[in-house]
This record gives sequence, structure tokens and C-alpha cells, in this order.
Amino acid sequence: MVARKKFIIKNAEDVLNILRQNKNVFVFSECEINVGINLYDIIKDNEVEGIEIISGMNEIQQTDLISARITPGLYITNVKFTKSFGVVNSLLSGPVLINNVIFEKGLQFHHNEFRERVNFTEIDVKGEASFTSTLARSTFSVTKSMLPLMKPGFKYSLFEQDVFLHDCTFPKGLDLSSCHFNQKLEINHGQIAGLLNVSNCKLGSFILTGDFNGEQKITVKEIDMGYTIFRQQVQLHNLKLEGSLLGARAVFEKELYIDHSVFGGKVLFSAMTAMGIIMVEQCHFKGDLSFSHSLLNKVLSITKTIYHGGSYSRYRYTELLRYRTCGHRTGVGCGG
Repeated sequence: MVARKKFIIKNAEDVLNILRQNKNVFVFSECEINVGINLYDIIKDNEVEGIEIISGMNEIQQTDLISARITPGLYITNVKFTKSFGVVNSLLSGPVLINNVIFEKGLQFHHNEFRERVNFTEIDVKGEASFTSTLARSTFSVTKSMLPLMKPGFKYSLFEQDVFLHDCTFPKGLDLSSCHFNQKLEINHGQIAGLLNVSNCKLGSFILTGDFNGEQKITVKEIDMGYTIFRQQVQLHNLKLEGSLLGARAVFEKELYIDHSVFGGKVLFSAMTAMGIIMVEQCHFKGDLSFSHSLLNKVLSITKTIYHGGSYSRYRYTELLRYRTCGHRTGVGCGG
């Protein structure tokens, strides 16, 4: 829990005082926000150097403005920041809705507690972004946004409810390592141009997917799932992975489904533990697929899958191992 804050924001005047106190950056530091803050309406009537109004609103953005007048929270809609913007070590008691916002010099959210839902929609960060040590007690979502995350990204965060990252671009990768996700983490569509790091985490369910019923894949450069405990089902669907996938010593307490995906590098689940079934279907592995020194407690089923590398079979299993309708062009093949 975030400790008691030095500054309690009570009204628009308090917001303007913070926005005007530093010439180079906008930073809400050690603040408690438990009243309605509608930045669009504040800036519309009070000019602040470094913040510009973006003209034209769609229905969702108009709805956000209406919500801002009804439900206390932080609402930032249709503005452009030409200085770095940050909320640091603060407590936000109401919803946080940030929609159609340009951050030309970066976006920093560090060590904050969010007690209600958080929605970032169509935000464009020109500098770097970071959300390290976030405590989110309700749903957390980012949609159709550009987030060039600096290290450590979302590292050391706790999400008590579902997390959705939909159709976003992460040009520098996505660091979710050392996080706790009590419910679901879903990353769908979009592109992760660097490393997707979900290592050393505790997760409920994990979904990484492109279109469920279409051709469009989610593109990822590399993935690290090592040393993570997955308590619920894991789905890797319609994925295009350019590099390697590492899952050393990962623990899958439920099912692991991998389907309709292309893997450009090695896929190494070394010394992993699978308590549920593993199903691999209609995939293309251009490098090795390995479950070396792993404990598989139930079915491993690989179907309609093409290999260019090898598949190693140095693992223990307690129920049934199946390879069927597997095609391979080079290497060891399906069974090792």
C-alpha cells in the first residue's frame, strides 16, 4: 500500500499549481487524488505552457468527459503534452481514463496505487514510458497505443484484477518481469519489437494471441517465460515469434496450448514442470523445440506441426506422450 501522501489534490486550482510549478516537466509526486480531475476542461479554460488541446472528439472521448463530471477520478482526454508528464508515488482513488493523448517528451507512472479501473486508450508516447512498481487493485488496460518502454517497464508491479494490452506497439519490448498477476494477463494483436519478458512472475491465466478467427498474427521478437508460475491456463495462439522463446524452470499448473504459430528461433522449455496437458497444433518451428529435463505429468500432444530444427525427448512423463500427424523437413523430427 502507498503511504500517506504529502499533497491532497482537492480542486482544479491545486492541479494548475502543480502543472505550473516546473518549467521542464509535469510531475504529480506524492499526491492523493480522490476528487474529479478533468484535465481537458481545466486546460480549456486555463492556458498552461506545454499542454495543447487536440480538436475533435469521438463518442468514447465525449463519454469520458461526461464520466469525469459524475465519478471522481483522473481524466485526461484530447490533449498533447510537450513536456514530460509523470505521476509518481501517488494514490489515485477513482478511475484513471487517459484517451487520445500525445506525450511528446515521455510518460512516467512509478510507485502508484490505483484503486479503481485504469484505461489508457490511443495514447502516443514520443519519448519513453515506464510503469514500474504499479499497484492496480482493479482492471488495467492499454488499447491501441504506442509505448516505447524504458527499462524496467512494468517491473515489480502487482495487478489484483485482469490486465489487457490490446493492439499496442512496444518498439523497445515489454518488461513484465517480477510481477504478480492475480487474475488474467491478455496481450492481443499489435507488435512487440523487442523482448517480451514475463520471467520470475506469478500469473493467473496468460493469453498471447493474434486474431482468434483470422490470419493476422501478433508479432514478437523474443519471449522469456523462465522461472514463472502459471496457475491457470496458458494460450499462445496465432503468434509470429522472430527469435527464441525461453521457458526454463517455468511451472504450468494447468493446460498449455500452443497453436497456429510460427517460431523463428529456438523454443526451449528446459527443466519445466507441466501439471496439465500440453497441446501443440498447426505450428511451424524453424529452430529446436526442447522439453529437456522437464517433468510432464499429463499428455503432450503435437499435431500438424512442421519442424526445421530438432526436438529433444529428455524428459519424464507420468501419463501419455503423443506425436501424431507431425511433419518435419530436417533435424530429429517429432519424437527425438
